[in-house]
Amino acid sequence: MVTWWFVGLAFIGAICRALGAALQERDAVRAPGGTVARLGLLLHLARRPRWLAGIAVAGAGMALHLLALGGAPLAVIQPIGVSGVVFAVVFAALFNRRRVSGRELAASATVLVGLVSFVLVLVDEPVAPTLNPSAAVGVVAGLVVVGLTAFGLAPRTPPKVRVLILAGPAGMALGVAAGFVRLVGHDLASGPSALLGWLPVVALGSLLLCGLLLQNAFRTGRFAAAYAAFLLCDAATGVAVGALLLGEPLPSGLLGQVGAAAAAVCAIAGTVALAAVRHDAESTGPPTVARDHETPIPERGNDSGAYTPIPDDARE
Repeated sequence: MVTWWFVGLAFIGAICRALGAALQERDAVRAPGGTVARLGLLLHLARRPRWLAGIAVAGAGMALHLLALGGAPLAVIQPIGVSGVVFAVVFAALFNRRRVSGRELAASATVLVGLVSFVLVLVDEPVAPTLNPSAAVGVVAGLVVVGLTAFGLAPRTPPKVRVLILAGPAGMALGVAAGFVRLVGHDLASGPSALLGWLPVVALGSLLLCGLLLQNAFRTGRFAAAYAAFLLCDAATGVAVGALLLGEPLPSGLLGQVGAAAAAVCAIAGTVALAAVRHDAESTGPPTVARDHETPIPERGNDSGAYTPIPDDARE
């Protein structure tokens, strides 16, 4: 059986990534730019200490996640990241100075039950990943199309739809990057020449696309919904990439397949419930996020971090 040490690393990594995302969200919401900002958004955020701290914490979590990928199948490790939405809701509540509601606790328990069940069904002996070249080309091309489509559609949609259009492809990009990183990590056992091929380039490009899409999703002011959609698509893509691209096995028996499906439905239902609860929760502190059809920008001449939200159609 897979060493549960790697599963534990993935859980700790999920907590760090959730904390990092919660730290990044506030600066992403306040950043200047249009409804959907381009690469300049990342350059602006790179000058914000709080956002950089969030990147550092999330980076530590990702490092733990990659270590876990070195000893367990992608189809096992990627879904564990879904547990991060539970911690993200808690961190968001702390940063906004409010209590976690009973509905949030119940939804969190649902996510954890589904997640643990899913891992118990899928966990198995790790197999050496083998690249399917034709599938790799299709995955990369599909990711490019999805990313371009998201950037094209997002500015024309209201925030409650835009957050899903942006966060979902961000999760897909991370799932694809994780698959290529697993391949690179396996090939490193044969020597450092694995870092000189095209796989690291694709992985880095996928991570850059992921970051840009996710920060724009945070700018809608719907952190819980953005992070939930991001993690769910990351997990689903990880399972698909592991099976189609790396040749990792999935449950073959009917009982295992039904169990995995039921566990996945449970985790998805809990995650959706968490996102809905967060929409209804009002912060008791000063406003830090934008509402429908508003994009916040820093107030001119004000260094305190306050911002003035203005309608999206009034700013370019």
